[in-house]
Amino acid sequence: HRPPIQFRTGCFCNPGACQGALGLTDQQVIENFEKNGHVCGDHIDVVNGLPTGAVRVSFGKDSIWEDLDAVVTFVERTFVNHHNETCSESDFTCENPTKVPRSPSTTQVHISEVYLFPIKSCAAQRPRKWLLELPSGKLKYDREFALVDTSGTALRLQTCPKLGLISPVVDPESQKMTVSAPGCKDLVVNLSESLYHGGDNVVQVCGNKCGGRLWGDAEVSEWFSSFLGIQCWLARYSSSTAEINSPSNSKRVLRSGFSNEQPILLVSENAVAALNNVLVDQQQRPVDSKRFRPNLVVKAVGDENNSQHHQYRHIEDDWKTLSLANKDLSFKVEGGCPRCTMVDYDPATGQKGKTLRALAKYRRKNGSIVFGIFLQAIKYRKDNHEDIWIEEGDILDCNL
Repeated sequence: HRPPIQFRTGCFCNPGACQGALGLTDQQVIENFEKNGHVCGDHIDVVNGLPTGAVRVSFGKDSIWEDLDAVVTFVERTFVNHHNETCSESDFTCENPTKVPRSPSTTQVHISEVYLFPIKSCAAQRPRKWLLELPSGKLKYDREFALVDTSGTALRLQTCPKLGLISPVVDPESQKMTVSAPGCKDLVVNLSESLYHGGDNVVQVCGNKCGGRLWGDAEVSEWFSSFLGIQCWLARYSSSTAEINSPSNSKRVLRSGFSNEQPILLVSENAVAALNNVLVDQQQRPVDSKRFRPNLVVKAVGDENNSQHHQYRHIEDDWKTLSLANKDLSFKVEGGCPRCTMVDYDPATGQKGKTLRALAKYRRKNGSIVFGIFLQAIKYRKDNHEDIWIEEGDILDCNL
């Protein structure tokens, strides 16, 4: 915004008044601290879909009418929907006042890209196929590691953009992970569980506490700390169960790694194409699917040019279940993925764009900006001793 506007966020050193204004009970405030680690000055803005603070603009004796007018204009342009109420809540806020039509009851898509993220917030590894762990339903080794600072908090891309330049590659055969970064000698990390003899520690990921174990020796810590310029350690998710709060789902869910919510995140090429139309209209650079850190990217069968986004906006919005019939595997859609400023950062360069602002124009739902869907494996052959592999080209039947 020009001229720039400065905001303050949080409880403004008055937690009691903040609690009253937000309508939070004493128990909710206690749980925010004990279960989610929320303290003054952290980055936990929303817990269980409820805000933990407010946004404030201050005016003083030197403020003029034009200052107030600039703030009101900014809020109106950025957050107020002026279109008529023809889009239902399930259709999201839309630029076009014509109601977005629903897709057919069953849609076939094929998996066009498979990604795993061995180290949270670092670069993706793209295999042609990868093993699915059951019953957790996550890709093996996905988000199994994180880099933690001196407070035990996992580093994230929006506060440490150089994370995106770190490229881990897992070789399941040799049980080794090779990590590379510009200007650094490759680091090889052994994944064998038999080499670890320590205890569990608490690692905080997006405000949620879970079990983690420091992994590797001093050389491993020095490699990451030297490249990032931050004292940090490599932590591996422990096998102990941890619960997390899911903004997209009111129920508490079990964590299966350092993922934010559910084990599988899916986005469609159709959705990325729709977003790029908005970005181009705003004179911003288009983005690709890796900007959203998905595990699976899908494309509608027979829609090679992603033309369906003109008709359906995002084809995945109405899906309830997805199935891989030839592999006796089904997924349940657990909800949309609430987005934060992480999507603004180009994972290849660390440069910041304005992707979240573009999404805010048409992807608001229940107070969140949603893009992509979370999946949980719900049906598979328990008596089938064969491994289940997810691979590019697999056909998914998507049902309403």
